[in-house]
Amino acid sequence: MKKRFDMVVVGFALFAMFFGAGNLIFPPYLGLSAGPEWLKGFVFYSIADIGVALFGIFAMIRTDGDMDSLTGRVGKIPALLINSAAVLCIGPIFAIPRTGATSFEIGVQPIFENFNSIIFSLIYFGIVFALTIRPSKVVDIIGKILTPLLLILLVYLIIRGVMTPIGSISKAPLESNVVANGLIAGYQTLDAFAAMIFGIIIIQAVKDKGYTKGGPNSKAKVVIGASVVAAVCLIVVYGGLTYLGATVSTTFDMEINQSTLLITIVNMVLGKTGATILGIIVILACLTTAIGLTSATAAYFEKITSGKLKYSVVVVIVTVLSILISNIGLSAIIAFAVPVLLFLYPIVLTVIFTSFASGIIKNDNTIRGAVLFAAITSLFTVLHSYGISFFPIEKMPLFASGLNWIIPAVIGGLLGTLIKTGKKETEENVA
Repeated sequence: MKKRFDMVVVGFALFAMFFGAGNLIFPPYLGLSAGPEWLKGFVFYSIADIGVALFGIFAMIRTDGDMDSLTGRVGKIPALLINSAAVLCIGPIFAIPRTGATSFEIGVQPIFENFNSIIFSLIYFGIVFALTIRPSKVVDIIGKILTPLLLILLVYLIIRGVMTPIGSISKAPLESNVVANGLIAGYQTLDAFAAMIFGIIIIQAVKDKGYTKGGPNSKAKVVIGASVVAAVCLIVVYGGLTYLGATVSTTFDMEINQSTLLITIVNMVLGKTGATILGIIVILACLTTAIGLTSATAAYFEKITSGKLKYSVVVVIVTVLSILISNIGLSAIIAFAVPVLLFLYPIVLTVIFTSFASGIIKNDNTIRGAVLFAAITSLFTVLHSYGISFFPIEKMPLFASGLNWIIPAVIGGLLGTLIKTGKKETEENVA
């Protein structure tokens, strides 16, 4: 009984950490663009978000919550760069400030039009700081207190929207490439990166609850069970929000921005109380994510600096940076994040997926080659999106779906295999 309860509490906490700003605003917008193909868009969004996040959590279980072990076979310096870039993106550069900007623009501004954004960010991140400064309490605060209320409000919104649809679904998608849009929206949630650092918190929380490496009460079973709980919650919420977006595909066009669309949908579904309920949903969703991300970022930098940067000091730094960046606005943060994420995501995904074959792959250069070719392809893809092309990259296989890096990664891995690595290095890394 205790194990099941702990799975639910940790699972709720994991769901709430994942379900933040992007997870709230991207599904309705995806549903709007996909129209009658909203289910297809939802499936590919879920693959890029939930599927990859689960792989990330499972990969972290295999390394006992150690990011260095996950990326170590790429090489010491590349691993440090990949890990640090992922943590910074999911931390004070993009994701944490985005939670503050989203909370203000969607949760506060529609109700209090003249409220000052700087004052709000000081209050919001002050709460994040207060609830993060004691790392041992993070999971229980989120899992037992904040998540149940968040889920109740989200499910209420979705049920109302499904029972009384806002409008009819368009006969054709507003944008043709539903698969690519779903995958890119999944990328933008940052959950592949988040899985790597949330894994640190979740695995440590399970250890603190007394679960060991083996036996019926193994920490792996509890973490896997919690991950399934989180995934089910995410699937229900994502599906509902994507459908709600599809029901306004005959009402709006793609000129509407993500936050305005979400506000409008909630007001149309819930009427006068919509703004208040949405405000509570948004702030809870963003707050839980910001708490988890701040805690994980602080734990990571304390570890890689061998304690020279104390957890509490990093929390202060992250809080201050997040206050500053959040005030540039949600749209600006999203626009700036897209090219960075499109470059980093294939690298992180390659590391995660190859980690599951670490026992089979004996040559470290196999992994290094795969990561290198994935990085080069993603860099060329980003440059292509800005009109800088060295060759017709749009003709590459899987380009339309945003997965054109996969085949080069495989080729890079095969070429890397041909380059022998030192026996001692291989044995150390496999061990």
